[in-house]
Parts: sequence; C-alpha cells; structure tokens
Amino acid sequence: MGGESLLNSDDVLYAQMARESLANGSYVEHSWMGVTLFEKPPLLLWLLQLSGALFGFSDAAMRLPAAIGATLALVYVYKLTRLIILREDRWMWPWLSVALLVASWTFMEAGGRVMTDSLLSASVVAMCYYALKLEQSEQTKWSVCLGLAAGLGFMAKSFALGPAAVSVMGYLLWRKHYKGLLVALGSASLVALPWHVLMTLRHGTEFWEVYVGYHVLGRAQGIAVGQHGPEFYFSEMLTSDPLVIMVLLPGLIICGGYILKRKETSPLLPLMMACIGLVFLHVSQTKFLHYMLPVIPLMVVVTTFMVTQITKRKFGFQLMIVLAIASLSSYPQAEPNTSYQPELRHLAKKFVEPLPIDARLIVFNEYAPALYYYGQREGELWTDSERFYAIQQSIDMMRRSEIVHQATSQKLTSLRNDNRAMILIAPHARMDSMAEEVKNNPMSQVLRRLLNDFAQDKRKFAWHREFNHLIVHVEARR
Repeated sequence: MGGESLLNSDDVLYAQMARESLANGSYVEHSWMGVTLFEKPPLLLWLLQLSGALFGFSDAAMRLPAAIGATLALVYVYKLTRLIILREDRWMWPWLSVALLVASWTFMEAGGRVMTDSLLSASVVAMCYYALKLEQSEQTKWSVCLGLAAGLGFMAKSFALGPAAVSVMGYLLWRKHYKGLLVALGSASLVALPWHVLMTLRHGTEFWEVYVGYHVLGRAQGIAVGQHGPEFYFSEMLTSDPLVIMVLLPGLIICGGYILKRKETSPLLPLMMACIGLVFLHVSQTKFLHYMLPVIPLMVVVTTFMVTQITKRKFGFQLMIVLAIASLSSYPQAEPNTSYQPELRHLAKKFVEPLPIDARLIVFNEYAPALYYYGQREGELWTDSERFYAIQQSIDMMRRSEIVHQATSQKLTSLRNDNRAMILIAPHARMDSMAEEVKNNPMSQVLRRLLNDFAQDKRKFAWHREFNHLIVHVEARR
C-alpha cells in the first residue's frame, strides 16, 4: 500500500471516478470527466468512495480495498485447505498454502493495485469454501454465505465470475444439493440485482450495450486491448511469476491424474474451478496477467493437497517452503509494471495542480490519466497520429467523454485562438540532431509551430523539459 504513485492505467481511472463521484454525491452512477460510465459494476468504486471519505484520497487509501480483498483471499485459502485436508498433522498445511500464495508475485502485486481482481479472487475462494461446507452440512447459513460471496464477486467484476459460478453450480447439481443451490442463487440475486435493475431503469439499452456489448463481447474480440496467442500466459508467467508455472501448474496436473486414479473427491471442486478458469483464460482474446488472479489461490490449495499425498510429506513441506522463500527473494528483482510512471505524479503536482481553475490541460500523444487524477482537473488528449486517435476512440469511456482530439490544422487554429490559460504537455526525449528530433519527437514539431503562433500573437508563454517531457505554460490572453 506504500508505493510511490498509482499506476498510470485503470488504477488512476478508478481512483478518479471514485473521487469525482463522491464530490458529486453520486453513489449509484459513477462518472469520469463528467460522463457516466457503464463498463463495470460498482463494488470497488463504493469501497474507494468509503476509503476516500474516511482517509482522504491518498495513494494508500486507494489501495486499501484491494489489500482487504487480498487479505480475505489468504484467509479463505487457509480455511479451504483446512477443510479438504483431513490428516492428523493438518494444522501445518493451511499455513503452507498461505506461504505459497504470498510467494506469488502476481497475487501480491494485485493486492497493492486499485483493481477489482483481489476482490474477485477473495469471492472465488470463498465460494469454493462455502460450497464444500454446504456439501458437508446442508444448512441454510452455508447457502446464504455462498450466495453472498457470489453476489459480491459479481458486483466486483460482473461476468468474470462466470467460470467460478459455472463450476460451483455444476458441482452442487452433480451432488444433488438442489435446495442449497436455490437459496444461494436467491441470496446472490438480492446482492447483485438491485443495482442492475436501477441502472436499466435509468439508462435502458444504452447501459447494456456498454456493460455487455462493449465490455464483455467487445473485449472478447480484442477491441482496444489487442490479442495474444495461446502461449501468452505460460511465457509471461515463466518470467514474471515462475512459481505458478514451475510449482502450481504441475501440482494442478498431478492432482487431476490422482483424482482420476483414486476417485478422490475432496479436492475436486477447487480443481474444477481452476481448470475451467484456465480454459476460459485460454480461449479469451484479451489477456492480462492479473486475469490469472482468481485461479492462483485454487492452484495453491490443490498443490498443497498433493504434497500431503506423497510418502515423504515432511520433505515435501520443507521443499515447498524453500521454493516459497526463493520466490519471495526474487521480489526486489521483479520488473516494475510498465504503467508505473511516478514522474507523471510529480509533473501533475508541480505543474498541473497549481493552475487556475479554468485553465486547460492538454496532453499530446500520450495516454496519461495520472496527469488528470493527480492534477485534480479534467484534461484533453490530442494527437497527430491517426492510429493512436483510432485506438483511443475505440475505448468507450474515451469516446463518450470527448476528450480525444486529432491535431488537425483547424483544431490547432482553434487552440491558438482560445483566450484561456493552458498547459501543454508532451513526451520529449533530448536528441542529438534535428533528424532524430523529427523521427523520435514528432509531436514537438506541432508544439514548435504552436509556440511560433503564440509568439506572433504576442502571447506570453514559457517552456522547459522535465522527466523527458516538454511542458509549456501559456498565459491567458488579456
């Protein structure tokens, strides 16, 4: 929770939506740049609003909900492991699961991000735990808890809960727990339905076109976020989180063979949930490493179970602890997330936040929502690249907010004629020659022409470089 700045990606977008919506007194609908968004359910944003109201919108306060989700995932991994391992020495095995999960870089990094994945992960493990408790003792309280876990998971990341929900429903139907499943579905509906009904009444088909049509079906087709081959997760995890590939994946595969051979059912549900989750990830077109997060805790539980089945269990326990420590020791050498750009926080605090309230913030050729969030003002994104413009316009929130502009001659003329104060920011690396300048800093050519125009208009401006960015202050026209 103590990182230097939030990531320049969804993290600052969620944080800005929570702060903006809290300032507007809006708790059902959430907005960004003044436009109501329909892409995600609101659980994370509610938690961010609560955390921000209690502790202020500091970076730590914004990371708090994800940290709570990661902590709950650890708790339920402990409880789930204890539930499926029925040995005399079973007190030690839940702690092994906790150690293995903490040793996963993917899991721990997500616990410090302003994202929905930790909350979804906690929900998935809790669903598995309560489904098995329901199988042991078909009491109404376990059905209700299962439904609450599922409903909160859906309110965290909507249809991403699908693989876990299908697994649990199929398992309970197979075990003939019909009544318990119906109670769980009713509890989940009480949690998830009211917000969806209210959004439907307020916005009709527009809500569903974005919520399902764009965010689910569109992303499955690779809109805006690109596509990758089936080897993506394996190759990426091998370098960023080898514990998952070298330890947890073999544990999952061996457990599958063990269940088929011994007809063992105690680890069947977490195995099913992990396998269906991996298949879902494999066939999906949009791939990010944090999509693995709900599967990793289940893989941990299954792997721990398999260690208890070997002849030399004590040696297996010790080996797993050594591997966990080795994975933990690699944390300091881990490559930072590509979206970790603390220099944007510095630029925003130093140059953007002190601007007059009516000044324009214009960012050229760079996706930098951190400048808007830390600068605490609405901004604009300008580009002279048709491809960059098309990509940004394909993102629903960017298109509907109307902050993206193509830097045509007509647009630049209107910018020149605007009497308001403004700050223009563009990436700019120092070059040794004009040829390199033209090739590597194309937007600086546009900015140079703008500065010449401002000079002709006898308009005061000042510019300098900092953190490989060109910052131009233009005074209001008197």
